[in-house]
Amino acid sequence: MKADDFFGLLHESGIRKKDASHDNLQDFLKLSPSFPDLIVLKSIKRTLEQMAENEEFMDAIREDIMLADEHALQQMDPDEREAYLAELAAMEQEMEDDEDYSEESPIRGENAKLQTVGEETNQTNT
Repeated sequence: MKADDFFGLLHESGIRKKDASHDNLQDFLKLSPSFPDLIVLKSIKRTLEQMAENEEFMDAIREDIMLADEHALQQMDPDEREAYLAELAAMEQEMEDDEDYSEESPIRGENAKLQTVGEETNQTNT
């Protein structure tokens, strides 16, 4: 497939804002150095399939962890389970009360200051 057509399709599909080619991506997907304007679709398909397989694998791991946690809770005696759940609730409340974890924190805010070491300006990222 021609690179211009590929990037045009990405733009039409809403994946990219521009229909201009992306040099690094085009270089990575090109058929060969002799044909830099042609893209190998097999590479794209293979990469997307691997990403889907990895996501399924991670979902299975998450499910196993959740089942193990549920099983562990069921094995606890009622007093131990109650104490464990109370401790989790306290930790959750502590995180909510901690300014470093708050949603209003400048670390997480849209206007978080981006600064390099030694920079002394007062500009924010808007």
